Amino acid sequence: MTNANNTAAAIAAEIIATTETHIELRAAELHDVDCFRQLCASAVAWLDAEYFGQADDDEEHADEYRDPLSFEVYLNGRTGEYIADLDLAVGGPTIRARYESYWGELTITAAWGADRVVMSARNCAFVDWIETCADCYC
Repeated sequence: MTNANNTAAAIAAEIIATTETHIELRAAELHDVDCFRQLCASAVAWLDAEYFGQADDDEEHADEYRDPLSFEVYLNGRTGEYIADLDLAVGGPTIRARYESYWGELTITAAWGADRVVMSARNCAFVDWIETCADCYC
């Protein structure tokens, strides 16, 4: 493992350790430490969040809600399994999520310039929210 890989893994582990959600680092490309740290924090913030969609009447948690920019569901008509693709942020860092119902795994990719991080989780509020929303599409 190279020094950059060790540094990337250490940064990601430090940020992941602050969460209650079990998150795994899948891939990392580190060129700028500060940028990479911010990408990790952004990816973890989505994976560890509790509130999704519109806040509506929940004034107590209104500033904690996360609302994806886009949500697309691709359904396998034979099996009923689906893939949900979500754009979470663009225009600065690009953050995308993909949930594959067959595997029950959510993967988030955050990238900015040459820096990139890929993290995944299975049992978290974001997965629950995606599954609920995908049921409306299917």
